[in-house]
Amino acid sequence: MNKLCAFAIITVAVGCSDQRDPVPGPAQVVVLHMVNGDAVVDLTTFTLITRDLAADTADAFRIMRVKRARPLAMHTRRAEDFERILARDFIFRAEGEFYDRAGYIRDRVSGRDTVGHVRYENLVLQVMGDLALLTYRNHVRSQDSLTYPNEHMSWADMYVKEDGRWMIGASHLIEYRSP
Repeated sequence: MNKLCAFAIITVAVGCSDQRDPVPGPAQVVVLHMVNGDAVVDLTTFTLITRDLAADTADAFRIMRVKRARPLAMHTRRAEDFERILARDFIFRAEGEFYDRAGYIRDRVSGRDTVGHVRYENLVLQVMGDLALLTYRNHVRSQDSLTYPNEHMSWADMYVKEDGRWMIGASHLIEYRSP
């Protein structure tokens, strides 16, 4: 984890060294790597679409830390873990489900779904100022693997900056498959 933090600090320093407004360059696609530090969340690489690699890389790693925190909150099922990562106007939409922030937290804390392990694939992030879009697939196994043995889902999440911190602003299920 220290390598990740050091990389982000170096990136921020490079991105902030020029006091002029940066002129966006051509769009580029960059694959970034993360240290996978726990048994619950398997998230090691993601793709960043950017016009300003130095500035967007630092934000990308901050967003990915929030991304990792969500299944951990679903693992612990503590309201305060969700409150730290969900934006004030958070919206969740899935097939047959629609929640605002309070309803989502209530459902996740009192519901029966508890994440045992999640593996992320094809994460693609684009940062646009104080807004970011993340699309991805995940494979989830519940702690009670007899209830939900292995779910496969595709998502689109919107991240927003609130009070200088990246938060999940919306989460929309695109596709759901269960064996």
